[in-house]
Amino acid sequence: MNNFPAISDPLAMQRFPEARHRERDALLALVEITEGMSVVDIQAAGGYMADKIFQQYQRQVTCYCIEPCDALRQRISPNHIALADPVERFYSLDDGAVDVVVGLAGLHHSKSHQSTITECYRVLKPAGQFAVCDVLDGSNIARWLDEFVDQYNPAGHSGLFVAPQKTSALIRRAGFVGVEEKVVNVPWQFPCFDDVMFFFRSLFGLVCDDKTLRQAIVNYFSISDRDDGIEVEWQLLYLSGVKHV
Repeated sequence: MNNFPAISDPLAMQRFPEARHRERDALLALVEITEGMSVVDIQAAGGYMADKIFQQYQRQVTCYCIEPCDALRQRISPNHIALADPVERFYSLDDGAVDVVVGLAGLHHSKSHQSTITECYRVLKPAGQFAVCDVLDGSNIARWLDEFVDQYNPAGHSGLFVAPQKTSALIRRAGFVGVEEKVVNVPWQFPCFDDVMFFFRSLFGLVCDDKTLRQAIVNYFSISDRDDGIEVEWQLLYLSGVKHV
């Protein structure tokens, strides 16, 4: 089995570009990016994080999108520099080359968290910023991915998920200082449950009937009705640190 993310249908994010804005914005809040900086997006998929950073900072940042999966890398905007490097070794980037490294729920595709984190430290300039978020080991999201998505996505899914204290220790071992971690609730938001169904099927590349998918979503996740639509429970571990000067 490969260690790539599920090959999603691009319509998922095209139709609902702000469904995951809370998890994205919570990650961006952990770093201070200014115009002229260079940013690495680890396991960038189609460039969701990089697109937001590029737009938010008036196109005055350089984004390196590390995405080893050919099908996903082809979706990355030409505004960014797409790299086919494995997430465990950034061959294309020199030591001390960038200002910020971020990773949105992609670390669990690394075969070695320590290798990936050490690479992040290597490519950062002194005082460079590092921030990632990912799925908690043993959580309902981890089970969804490694049980349901593994069964109903043709490529399967097997993740190496993060854990409080344990992952922070890896970050410190790489050399980072000021390491912080926090579990954050970042629910996904949709107009109605049919949209939840479409998004989950498309994002996770699922091949199953509607009844099976509907029941699985209800079984794995807490669904809440809000005045402005539907929220799907989503919780991630956020971690950050700074490269020693």
